[in-house]
Parts: sequence; structure tokens; C-alpha cells
Amino acid sequence: AKRHTVTVSSSSPAGLRTISATAECIADPTMLPGNRREAFLLRLGLFVRPDCLRSQSFPNAAFCCFDRNVYLWPRLKAPSRMPINNPKEVLALVERAASDKISLPVRKILILAFLAGAYISMGGLFSIVIGYGFPSMASAPGLQRLLSGLVFPLGLMLVVFAGAELFTGNNAVLVPGALGRRYGWRKVLENWMLVYIGNFVGSLFFACFLVKLPGMLSAEAWRSAAVGVAEAKVSMPWLTVFLRGIGANWLVCLAVWLGLSANDVAGRLLGLFFPIMCFVAIGYEHSVANMFFIPLGMMHGASVTVSDFLFANLVPATLGNIVGGAIFVGGIYWYVNK
Repeated sequence: AKRHTVTVSSSSPAGLRTISATAECIADPTMLPGNRREAFLLRLGLFVRPDCLRSQSFPNAAFCCFDRNVYLWPRLKAPSRMPINNPKEVLALVERAASDKISLPVRKILILAFLAGAYISMGGLFSIVIGYGFPSMASAPGLQRLLSGLVFPLGLMLVVFAGAELFTGNNAVLVPGALGRRYGWRKVLENWMLVYIGNFVGSLFFACFLVKLPGMLSAEAWRSAAVGVAEAKVSMPWLTVFLRGIGANWLVCLAVWLGLSANDVAGRLLGLFFPIMCFVAIGYEHSVANMFFIPLGMMHGASVTVSDFLFANLVPATLGNIVGGAIFVGGIYWYVNK
């Protein structure tokens, strides 16, 4: 690789100092449409701000930071990231993320799925404590649902930003790659199965060891709410739960899509927030959330059997979630943007 001299600005009393850095010619690292130009990766061996760099070899060069590296564009204006990704770019990001998910080893999938189950349960506990913490609002169910919806998005935010594997999100994320024949449907089903198991274990763990045993719902209003939620969820007709499952994951996966459309933290938070708040306030059925809510109610005395839990709610909610995510988000957006 050719060597270039780079001047680095310093705030020390010595003023400017000059170091020699190896510049490797590479393709444009931003991977943005229209910016596939030649660039140089600078291996400086120290952290510097790109606006403090000057090149004696390329006086008009622009510098920028991507992926914690410093890049130089000879006599070119450095490309800037757009504030929003268009639908085709979002699909490309989804397919790239799906390839990473498919290639994860089983043990890592299970660990990350366990975390996702726990994270969604954190949001579920938060929604019970806030949504049902004001008994005087019992006559205003819309307000109670709104309060629960305002705080429940914490779960998906933790999944996306901290990193975890969520079954309902993967219902949509893995579908475009399979439809585009980047990998087979067997890998998709294997991932869904492993993530589902991990989500279930994580939800049960959180409900038992971090809610029931510590007595987090010891107040009668919260205990009654947990019991009432569990009993209500298993008392609906099978078809009703299935249809509500479609609506839930349609919105959850749209939240994932909206989050990927933004390139900054604030934009991603907003993208995740509103669809999740919407599905909770409406009252749709999310299978992973129900892995927490229904067992939690059973632990607090709800008149719900394991059979009720599995066949009256979890199975139809899961099937509905698959339809809502795989068809209405992953499948449709792959078809219209392929």
C-alpha cells in the first residue's frame, strides 16, 4: 500500500504534529448508492477526529469516520449519511442482518433469544406497574391501555439496541432472504424454533425469579391485574386470538422496519416506539409477551391451566404472529422492492 503523510491537529502545547500513516486503497466503505468511489483506509494507530486531519499528499481530500475507522477520499467530497433510508435500502439492511442471524451458532442464538424473552418481559412488567397502578382509572380503560402502551416499547428497544433474538421480529427479518434464495427455508424454521424456545425460557425466568419470588406485584391492584390479564387472554375464541396475533406482529415488524429506516438513535427510537405503543393500546396478541403475562398470572393464582395457556392462546397467537410478520411485512416488502 502506498504511504501518505497525514497531519494531525493536537491541542497540546506542541501544536500540530505530523505522523506517517499507511493508506490502503479500498472500495467506498459507506456502501451508499451513488457513492461507490475509491477511498483510502488510514491506519493511524491512534484515535483522531476526522475534522482534525490534513493530507500533504491530497490537499483537497476529505475525511470521514465509518465503523470506527478513518477514511480519505482524494479530491472528493466525503459522502454524508442521509437522515432516512428508503424502502429498498431498508430491505438491503434487513437482508444483511438476516444473513448474520442465520450464521449464528446454536448456543449464541439460544443466549440471545433468552435475553429477548427477558427484555420483552421487562416491558411487560413495566406496563402492568404503570398501566394498572392507578385503580381510580378502572372506569377509563382507554387511559389504562394508553399508559401501558407508552412504557411497553422498552422491551423492543432493548432487543434492538442491546442486541437479542426475538421470534416475532425474525418472522419478518428472515423472510426476504429466503424468498430471494440467499438461504433455505429450513434454516429459517430452525432459527424460529430455537429463538422461540429461548424466548420462552427467558420469559419464564424473568416472571418467576424477578417478579414472583421478589414479590414485585405484592400490591393487590397489580396482583389482580396480572390474574385478570392472564384469564382474559385464554378466554377468547381461537380465531379471535389468531387475528389479533396477525395485527400484533404486523405492527411489531413495522416497528423494526421503521427503526432501520433511520440512521440516528433518536430516529430509531421513534420508529420503534409508536407501532409498539399502538399494538399494546389496541389490545393485540403478541406470543412472546404472552409467554410472560399468562405464566405470571398463573403464578399469582389465575384460573388458567397449562392446556389453556398453550392451546387457547399461545398457539393461535404464534400462528397469527407468523402471518403478520412473514407475509404482511417481510413478504410484501420483499416483493415490492426486489
